[in-house]
Amino acid sequence: MATSEDIRKGAEIGWRLLRDIGLGDRPRVVGGPGVGVVNLGGQVAMKNTASDARRRVVIDAQIILAIPFSPNKWTYIWGEAGLTANSTWFIKDPARNSSTHGVARNRYEIPNSDTGVQGNGVNVDNLVGTFALQPIAAGIVVRLELVPLADQSTIEAWISEPNGVDGQCRAAPSQNLTNQYLLSQHPPP
Repeated sequence: MATSEDIRKGAEIGWRLLRDIGLGDRPRVVGGPGVGVVNLGGQVAMKNTASDARRRVVIDAQIILAIPFSPNKWTYIWGEAGLTANSTWFIKDPARNSSTHGVARNRYEIPNSDTGVQGNGVNVDNLVGTFALQPIAAGIVVRLELVPLADQSTIEAWISEPNGVDGQCRAAPSQNLTNQYLLSQHPPP
């Protein structure tokens, strides 16, 4: 069980980390022993204040662009998103984004390849026509985690969204060819 001294030491480390990634100094911490929820003006960072060294910051982010880097895997350009009183999303300025915190990767895409079952559960070998996995679309607002690596030297941006599948079935004969065939079989008088 975490002692109050463990919690104090963990909180100090968490505050330094949050300050270092631009979230301000000494946010208000609430929560039970060992786990704190940091309220950062509408953003929430979960932190384990006992022995676990992982500190995560969760924000809303809008996908701006998907860049393919491997079969069925993309990196995502993103910007921190805000919500207006009338429920429309916008990209905050200035705010955290892929320039300040790196491009985002998608956890669902980790097992993806050019064949077999993908992270979203779809077997791409069974897709017909031009159907294929799609990146998370530009304009979509996602929950994004800023995740420090175990050695605390780097923070990575991660999302967890299943990829959609889109495409077209085999092309149907054009209406013009159908009309030509009908006219050849039944010429006008």
